[in-house]
Amino acid sequence: MFISNQLVPPRVTFPAALLAIQGGMLSCSARGTPPIYTVLIRISTVLVNTTNTATIRLYKDGKYTCQATNQYGVDVKELQVSFTSKRFFSGLISLFLSSFKQCLRFSPKETSRKRPLGAKRQAPLLQKMNRLQTVK
Repeated sequence: MFISNQLVPPRVTFPAALLAIQGGMLSCSARGTPPIYTVLIRISTVLVNTTNTATIRLYKDGKYTCQATNQYGVDVKELQVSFTSKRFFSGLISLFLSSFKQCLRFSPKETSRKRPLGAKRQAPLLQKMNRLQTVK
C-alpha cells in the first residue's frame, strides 16, 4: 500500500463580505499541511496571531484580512464587514417563519381530510412556529 504525504500550502476559508451585528464573532481558519499560522489584521494592526482558528468579536466595520502561512506557502483573503441592526435580522427571521408556515398549511394530510368549511386544523409544527414567533 502506498501512502501519500502531500505537502500542501495553506488555503484560507474566509467570506468576501459579511453583514454582521456589532459584537458578533468573526473567524478565520485555513487548511493545509500543519503547522499553519493564522493572522487576523485590520488596518495594518494584527488582532490575532495563532496556530489555530483566529477568532475575534466585531466592534468596528471595515476591511479585515486573514493571512495563513506554513512552510509551503501563504494565502491571504480580505473581507469587508458592514454592520446591520438586530431588528433587520428579526425581520428576516419573521419573513422566513411566515413563508415556512404557508408551506405547512398545504400539507397533503390536511387536504385529504374532509373538514367543514372554515374549520382549520394546525399541524403540530405550525403550532410550534406560532409560539416561536410570539416569543420575540
